[in-house]
Amino acid sequence: MGTSSHEFEMHPELLRSVIQKQAGTLDKAVLEGVMNSVDAGATVIDVTITHDTVVITDDGRGFASRTEVEEFFKVFGTPHKEGDATFGKFRMGRGQMFAFGHNTWRTGEFEMTVDVSQRLGFDLRESLPNRRGCEIVIKLYEELAPTNIHYMVRNITKMVKFIQLPIRINGERITVPIDPKKFPLTTDDAYINVTAARGYGGGVDVYNLGAYVETISSYKCGASGTVVSRKQLDVNFARNQVLDKCEVWRRIKPLFFEAGEKAIRNKTVLSEDEQANVIARLVSGELNHPDADSMRFLLDVTGKAWSPKMIRTKTFEAYSVADEGDQVGDKLMQTGRALVLDSRCVEALEAKPDQVFVKYPWKGMPGYAPMEKLSAGMNTNYVTLPKDQWRPTELVWVRLAERIMSLVAPWHEKDPTKVKRKVLVGTSDVALGWTDGRNYVVLAREFLSRLRTMNMGVINLNSLVQLAHVVMHEMCHDTDSRDNVHSPDFYRAYHDMVFAHLPAILVDATAYMTPAKYKNITKGLDSGENDAVQSQVAVAV
Repeated sequence: MGTSSHEFEMHPELLRSVIQKQAGTLDKAVLEGVMNSVDAGATVIDVTITHDTVVITDDGRGFASRTEVEEFFKVFGTPHKEGDATFGKFRMGRGQMFAFGHNTWRTGEFEMTVDVSQRLGFDLRESLPNRRGCEIVIKLYEELAPTNIHYMVRNITKMVKFIQLPIRINGERITVPIDPKKFPLTTDDAYINVTAARGYGGGVDVYNLGAYVETISSYKCGASGTVVSRKQLDVNFARNQVLDKCEVWRRIKPLFFEAGEKAIRNKTVLSEDEQANVIARLVSGELNHPDADSMRFLLDVTGKAWSPKMIRTKTFEAYSVADEGDQVGDKLMQTGRALVLDSRCVEALEAKPDQVFVKYPWKGMPGYAPMEKLSAGMNTNYVTLPKDQWRPTELVWVRLAERIMSLVAPWHEKDPTKVKRKVLVGTSDVALGWTDGRNYVVLAREFLSRLRTMNMGVINLNSLVQLAHVVMHEMCHDTDSRDNVHSPDFYRAYHDMVFAHLPAILVDATAYMTPAKYKNITKGLDSGENDAVQSQVAVAV
């Protein structure tokens, strides 16, 4: 049997796939065109975007001969020589521009037209008047809406921001000089500026010699900020990810990861990404559990984040696990009886519900108890009580709640479509109060029974504060609070309302609830400002 040698070849359909699938978006393809211009030695680059056309113009070297056209335009994958390009390695990127429209490249004495929707090839015109640099006109296959143009300009601005050349989009310069003072972790490899993560979805933007590559999620690195490499990074063909094998990257990466970890250690409140970062490092073993003792990453069913140290300061009988917004869990948290962790947090910790503080053995943690045991005998219904069943002291709290609502909800007097909510009394073991979001607020008898009324002739301030918080909490709901899961926006509104009105509430309520007023209400001699309208309330069971 004979033996012969063969070279691998590329099927045309593979080339088509390389052209059409390198770039997922047009703005990324434009970035490729800009980087090609930089590689060609351009000193200024202009990008013009309209609804049906993208034009990239530069004053670089262009194509000087037919041989260059055949070697570097016709053939995909011709490698650059060492040092002859800032970004390029294998001359693959122009395919990203081919994918989005009919291309016309005008450079030197040549014009190349490409339409991959028709064929994998190009038409070449020669002996044209010499043109310095290169102009690429992309007649788009799909037109852009005005909002798409806006987003493209914004995205491209971010992508080329740190390329140290004048780059203009529709006539406006978008690149900025790098100020080393703004990059405190600058090294020979990179300009680095990272801080604590600013919120959910952030991360560290990575630039290869000024051209955007990717964003490392705060979930992974625990930080937000910018890294601009000063040396070429080794990236994938699409130039949207740094390869792990890149030696420059291996020196840069630990610096901002360490900065992110330090920022998390110094923060008292963590963003969602930072919480996820702490959990991921705990699970992987990169972070020892004692080092996370003061970090607030353990999420409960109400959306509050706890550190192990905070949990130790409470007198929880036990801890359990339930889904976000679980009403029984919410009640157990409000009463301080048990810590109820969000099931998603426990799942992320890769621990069984009863093994969380076994797998991560922080000292002083409560023991586990199933929700069924903690909620045994608990009334999970919401029942509104008729007014003739209200207790005298409950009437006192109803009058005070009406005063509070008059202070914190003046909108009902300005907007005739809104109805002033009535204050009612009900019974439930799983809520301090509830509302339908429009007509009424119900105060739970179980909650009111724990409040103390008069103290040496003055309404008990501690109880008054508790009442005010419950009333304002329910007033922040504009839908039925029994069906609601509290969002960050809800808690911001609640915080703003408490901050703005609590001092005035305390002043007003102490002046209003005199011993004489208290006596008249409890003896039924004061009918109050608002009589409960029982027909407005549908009893929920």
